[in-house]
Parts: sequence; structure tokens; C-alpha cells
Amino acid sequence: MDDRRVHPGFRGRRTLFPPGRPGAGNGLDPVAVGRAGRNRELIGSREIHLHFLWLNGGPVPSVPREFLPLLSPRLRGEAAALKSSARRAEFIWSRLLLCRLLSFHLRRKMSGLRFQRGAKGKPFPQGTKLQFNLSHTEGLVACSLAWRPVGIDVENGAARKRDRTDWKAVARRAFNPRERDFIHSLPVKSRSAGFFKLFALKEAYLKALGTGLGRSLRELPVPLPLRERIRLKGWEFFIPPLPRKNFYAAHAVKRAGAPLRVHCRHWDEADFLEDLRRLKESAGSQRAAPFSAGTL
Repeated sequence: MDDRRVHPGFRGRRTLFPPGRPGAGNGLDPVAVGRAGRNRELIGSREIHLHFLWLNGGPVPSVPREFLPLLSPRLRGEAAALKSSARRAEFIWSRLLLCRLLSFHLRRKMSGLRFQRGAKGKPFPQGTKLQFNLSHTEGLVACSLAWRPVGIDVENGAARKRDRTDWKAVARRAFNPRERDFIHSLPVKSRSAGFFKLFALKEAYLKALGTGLGRSLRELPVPLPLRERIRLKGWEFFIPPLPRKNFYAAHAVKRAGAPLRVHCRHWDEADFLEDLRRLKESAGSQRAAPFSAGTL
């Protein structure tokens, strides 16, 4: 992954998952994306954009109150209704990231974005066919954007261990016999990581299907063995490598026709807040491109 700045005001790393050939080697290798020739202000019809916002300062750092007005009154109300301060902070971080990205791609004010739910409860922004999915765990928020059904899930293995989560017990409930056999076929030191990758992949698939969380993960088989890129029955799955230890991510997307290009970008909390601060100080020009033009 490329460590260079993507622009003077926002430290981040950008990688590109090229279409490639499924099943070749480990599936694909990330290719660093330079600024020249790669900038796009809009998401292409065959592109998937994955954004990872890395949070610092404790398990779930609180969001400075000065940024809350960037969200719509409805989203602020939903956040206020959450009793847990940790869940409330995660909700606000994820919605700030989502609304900032949507404001750029849809050229709308962040506070003016409105959402509605489909027949099975999956939310989507009004007035557009652009789809999204969110996930958050301790220290990380992830957002996927595309013109087709998508699902993303992130897991913090270290946080699960601190919570004394018994991943073996979870595997017995969430995995079918073939999936459990796959986990046990891995070297002992790799089984925990294998569990989190497989669990994240099943969660992402379930979210992309949009059928609601009532469906059992055990009844939702995913392709094995795990690779960075996998195709199965009209779906494409990605397990992108993350730059921090004990963090895992997986993504599922409905596909049709030619392979998709997946763009991954990693953002730092301090620079994301600086971008929001510049936005607030720009006299209401919330339609301005986030992170400077072309860096998405």
C-alpha cells in the first residue's frame, strides 16, 4: 500500500483492486494509485469505492460537538436516542463519513441528505440509485459506495478478545460444518484470523442481500477457501488487507458482466476532522469536494 499523501491536507493511502482474473494466485494484488490519471469525481458504473476511517484516542473517541450540525436533524435525533455513549459515538462517526462522501458524489449539503428504507429495511439516500453500506468496530469505520447492492463488515479481533468473546463458540453457531472444517484445517496460529475473515465475509454478504439480520449466518454459505477476491453465483467478494494488526474487513457486491474495479482508501481521524472544520468555515459551501477535488 502506498504511504504517500494523497493531497497536502489529508493523509491517507489509496489502492486499486484491478479486475484481474478470479482464482489466479491469491486473487489480486493491490496496485498503488497515483494522482495522475486516476482522479475521479464520480463513481464509475463498474467501480466500488471502499473508505476506511481509522479512529484514535481510546476505544471509541467522542466526536467534537462542533461537527454535529453537519448532520441532518433526523440523524442527530437518532444518535441522541442511543443510550450507550459508545454506540452513539460509533453512529455519529459513521454518519459523518457517509454524509461527507455522499455530499461529494451527489453534490448536496451534508445536512440536507435524506434517507429512506427499502421493503426489507435497508437504507438508501433519496433521489439517487447510488447505494451504500456502513460498518464500524472499535477503532475503525468503513463505508462502501456503488451503483449496485453492496455490503461491508469490519471486525477488531483484539477488542473481541478483551470482551472475552469465544470465537470458537460463535463459529459453532454461525458456521456450517464445511466452514468449521475449513477453520480447523488452518494452522493453529491462523485460526483466529481465519474466523474473523470468514465471519466478516458472511456478515457483508448478508448485508448486501438486504434481507434483514433475522437470517441465520449458518444458512448463508460463502465460497471457500478464502482469497482476496472470490466470485460466486453473480456475487463478488473481497477481503482487502488492512494496515493495522488484528483488524479484518470483507466486502460483498452484486455483479453482472465484466469484473469490477475496487478502490480502497484509508483516512486518518485528525485529517478527516480537519476537512470537516474547513467545510464549516467555508461559509456553507458544503457541496465543495471533500479532501480536495479529485482525491476520492
